[in-house]
Amino acid sequence: MPRYNIEITPGNIQGVEANSPEDAVKIVKSSLAETVAAPYVDKIMFDYDSGVPDKQLRRLLARAEILPSRKNPFEEFDRVLDGYQGNILNGHYVRNSKGQLAITPEGMEALGYGDRVKRVELSNGDVIPQHTIIDERAFNLKTGDLSDMTGALGPVLGAVIGMDPRVRGVLGLTKLLGGRPRMERMLAAAFGSMFGEGTEEFADALQGFNLKTTTEEAITLI
Repeated sequence: MPRYNIEITPGNIQGVEANSPEDAVKIVKSSLAETVAAPYVDKIMFDYDSGVPDKQLRRLLARAEILPSRKNPFEEFDRVLDGYQGNILNGHYVRNSKGQLAITPEGMEALGYGDRVKRVELSNGDVIPQHTIIDERAFNLKTGDLSDMTGALGPVLGAVIGMDPRVRGVLGLTKLLGGRPRMERMLAAAFGSMFGEGTEEFADALQGFNLKTTTEEAITLI
């Protein structure tokens, strides 16, 4: 497909692939419109306060990662949502312009949280239901915020274990570093975090939603 350079303002050029110059201009215009409208749409269409109190779903999402090298960097999150409880959501999830995940009113109903869906009145008098952002603004343990920290538990616990003198002895760091405690502590924490991350990745793979390639795994561990 041909690539065209469209000048938005003097010196501000955007490259876009399209079938024709006319199509390229339309694509750029639509992109600009989305950029301008995004903050208003985000504010009206999404509920940032209620949260989704499904602790199991939030734990699974907390372990998924954004993969920038993939065509869809949110593959792991989509895999979790599509496979959750036999695809109970049936595709009823969306993202705002910042990429934050939200469950649609239909999805909230399927999860049993239909009564938590907020509604907003538009300027013309119409009342519409909002999509519920999964990770609400307020830190509220009752709705499962602690579950969101699951993805960090592996590396954090690994670092703590790495600081244990008994573990450092097993790793041979004390002898290797000739009794330099500061360097020893730094390397012990680094090794601990690396092993913790590896354990977390292994658990992810077992659950079937970790899509990393072998190369990406090596980069993560390094």
